[in-house]
Amino acid sequence: MLKTKEEIENIEITQLLEAVYQIYGYDFRQYARSTVKRRIKHRMEMNCISHITSLTEQIIHNPVTFNDFMFDLSITVTEMFRDPEFYIPYKKHIVPFLKTYSFSNVWHVGCATGEEVYSMAIFLSENQLLKKTTQYATDFNDHSLKILKDGIYPMGEFKKWQNNYLDSGGVLSLSEYIEGAHSAIQMKKELSENFVIANHNLVTDKNFAKMQLIICKNVLIYFSSELQNKVIELFFDALVPGGVLCLGKSESINFTPHQDKFKTLDRDARIFQKEWSDNVI
Repeated sequence: MLKTKEEIENIEITQLLEAVYQIYGYDFRQYARSTVKRRIKHRMEMNCISHITSLTEQIIHNPVTFNDFMFDLSITVTEMFRDPEFYIPYKKHIVPFLKTYSFSNVWHVGCATGEEVYSMAIFLSENQLLKKTTQYATDFNDHSLKILKDGIYPMGEFKKWQNNYLDSGGVLSLSEYIEGAHSAIQMKKELSENFVIANHNLVTDKNFAKMQLIICKNVLIYFSSELQNKVIELFFDALVPGGVLCLGKSESINFTPHQDKFKTLDRDARIFQKEWSDNVI
């Protein structure tokens, strides 16, 4: 029986993702198919390609097309003090926990261009925790990681970021943390002194240190349920007993196989705490 157009398209997508994995080592095979399909269609339009198979051929033989496709699949929606209302429960639940440690590790998963990493650095600074904390910032997009490392962002976003900062409970002015220019702002270097910036793929890579806090906002929604469960297990293993996991407002570990491994600290802010016993089943 002949395949329908949709069935053929799904076969082509599967072949494309398998080629990316086999040739480049990046595994997107368990990403939500609807998300991958939208990204593929976007790249086809940008490259004036009418068939997915043609895009696969370009990705295999043209590193520029592969890099463009990688950028399409990365999640780059971010801003300084994004979702500012969440910083209030952060201060209630996270600050007291981190202050019980002489030194802490924080992992920003899927950090994109890093605005939220600098936001957390400011938050930690205003709670006397910056110099006692290493922030691990990871993403699989090297271009985004370079922007984070440089700490240079468009000046046009500053007014919005200032409002976010104030809404988050900021106690100074955001201008205290930047060095201004005409068209761009430079984040002050002391904010990033304890940054560890690295390329990391949640699908294929393991955890690399014990964390007191993991922040993974609006990343899991792009994964299949199977991959979501795998990643949450990775987070569980990476967290110290009592460690805190912060997810995006559209994500939760409730009603998953892992819900009994965590307790909910704040339902609205999606803040979860690993049970204190490492023997949780």
